[in-house]
Amino acid sequence: MRTSSGICKRISLILPTLGLALLDLASCSQRGLNFPQRELRHMIRPHRTRDARAGLSLFAIGEELAESTDDMDTASDMEPLIADHIDITVPNDEMDHANDISAPKHADNLGPQFEEILMHLGGNGRYQKYIVFLVLLPMCFASSIMASAWLFITSTPTDHWCRLPLDNLTSSIEKSLLPMDENETSKHAECRMFDLNYTEELEVQGGVLGLVDLVNSSRQRLPTIPCTDGWGFDRYPQSRSLASEFGLVCGKDFLTTLAFILPSLGSVIGIPFGGYLADRFGRKPTYFAALLFFVGVGTIASFIPTYVPFLAVVCIQNIASSPVYTLPYMIGVEILPPDSRSTFAVLLTVLYTMGGVVFTGLAYFVRDWRWLLFSSTSPFLLFSLYWFIMPESPRFLLQTGSYAKAEKWLRIVARVNRKDFGGATEGKFRQLTDAHARLAREDKEHRKPRASYFDFFRTPNMRRKILLLTYLACNVNVVYSGLSFYAPSLGSDPYLSFFLASLIEIPSSIFTQLTADRVGRRTTMVVCFAVTSIACFGTAFLPNNSSSSYAPLLILFMIAKMCITSAFTVQELVVHEICPTVLRGEGVALTNIVGYSISNFGPIIVSQRAHQTAFPMVVFGATSVIGILCALALPETLHMPLPETVAEVENSGKKADKRQI
Repeated sequence: MRTSSGICKRISLILPTLGLALLDLASCSQRGLNFPQRELRHMIRPHRTRDARAGLSLFAIGEELAESTDDMDTASDMEPLIADHIDITVPNDEMDHANDISAPKHADNLGPQFEEILMHLGGNGRYQKYIVFLVLLPMCFASSIMASAWLFITSTPTDHWCRLPLDNLTSSIEKSLLPMDENETSKHAECRMFDLNYTEELEVQGGVLGLVDLVNSSRQRLPTIPCTDGWGFDRYPQSRSLASEFGLVCGKDFLTTLAFILPSLGSVIGIPFGGYLADRFGRKPTYFAALLFFVGVGTIASFIPTYVPFLAVVCIQNIASSPVYTLPYMIGVEILPPDSRSTFAVLLTVLYTMGGVVFTGLAYFVRDWRWLLFSSTSPFLLFSLYWFIMPESPRFLLQTGSYAKAEKWLRIVARVNRKDFGGATEGKFRQLTDAHARLAREDKEHRKPRASYFDFFRTPNMRRKILLLTYLACNVNVVYSGLSFYAPSLGSDPYLSFFLASLIEIPSSIFTQLTADRVGRRTTMVVCFAVTSIACFGTAFLPNNSSSSYAPLLILFMIAKMCITSAFTVQELVVHEICPTVLRGEGVALTNIVGYSISNFGPIIVSQRAHQTAFPMVVFGATSVIGILCALALPETLHMPLPETVAEVENSGKKADKRQI
């Protein structure tokens, strides 16, 4: 029997799947079908082909699956059966064959076993492509737009001056009644005015022209004082900016930089919570909780009238910023085979870059910072509709003992990819879950504590890798955030500078795709850090504050930005590939906590460019040199299966690691 809730659930799929499911929606409504909510997230309509059977829609798959799995046992119901009938021994001479899942020998080698099952079901098949292109990449695009807003919201107007207690003055006349800048005699002072009763002198001199003549003739003798009536601002790049509304100039200009840094600290606070919740309750519910929190609080922040409460609310909002970006990335890595992960990372970077490019156009037309914040946040409430499509990570389901849900996901993958889940593949999955269930039972009997951050530091090989990953994250975050903050101030047009700085990340992604899957992750990072350091050091040989140095400075900047973006992409991928599934969320969180915290030094370093244009670039070059050493000390992860447990990480590549160092 058809229900209103069923109809609403089907309608919610139309937007994110771009109309591909429209025909099936109509047919389902005519037949009165009502799909369970847990099935809707998997129903994405495949493209039609000449073969009618090949064009079977996922709505029909969901219908058949719903009818066949409603009575499926839960993981808790299966545990007594497993405990009574399964006995797995682990002979020492069989440990070298962990990648052969035809007969799983040890539960610590679940990663290779799951990878082989995934390959039997099509690897990077149609299902994975649907999820990546229709769900995960749009989520990344949205997070880019939400993150890019702060570079323009915290921008400083190109010019400001003391307001005078006179009415109906144009900005040019107002500037002519001010003292000249001490360091640049052809320019008016930005933070000082004459100690003069302008209102009285205007009447005495008989008008504005007489007052201008008085000031010009007495300019050298008149004393000056700080601005007393506020400031006037150039309306470029924004008609109303954070700095102009709250007067963040002349001794308060550091508050603009603070408005960029403190939200980053808010995201640092939220990283460990996001990682813990993702590993405890799942990637999917954590993402949507973070999304709703970020959008809701951000919308409220755009209407707060004073600086301090606004900054406090924005810091609270950014607690949810990290999960909004990292969790779609994590799900993508966990549903794809090893050979497709770098491609996914590159595609994610391209979409993130396109978000910055699109936001440049948005910022160009929306010149009021409040409306810019509102328009870059509130529309993404629509992404909550993805709840019905986005899958939970199958690796998380296995690690938490949700074997029935994991099997359901594999059956859907098999049907969409036109593969057979029965027979040998299903038997391999049973052996995999049996091995994991026994290990979980043994851990429970021995009261083994749940995996936590401390497990990163209990064993030497795991400890060494997580420290190297964390240090590498610090290096790449400082350089990347610093160059991103540097971009809008590069040249006279911040929109063009930011557009070019975003656009250059696209060839960076192409370079990453060409190298990461061929020469390896480690070599790619070493080359990128090396070229970044050379480009940054090259700016030291350019004339300081000279118009002739703009073009070569822009070229060197673009090269550095392109290479550090590539290094950033590969570094994120390596963190996901080295950390085990049981701690992947917390491992990503740990590296991001430290990396994002240190990244706040990037804008601080850039703020010193007033004294020496090349100084920030030289610091970033030296930081990149240290990044080379970190990358060389890490193991190569190309074509390696994702580790599932800490024991897998500890036992993998010990000899190789020693040779690499």
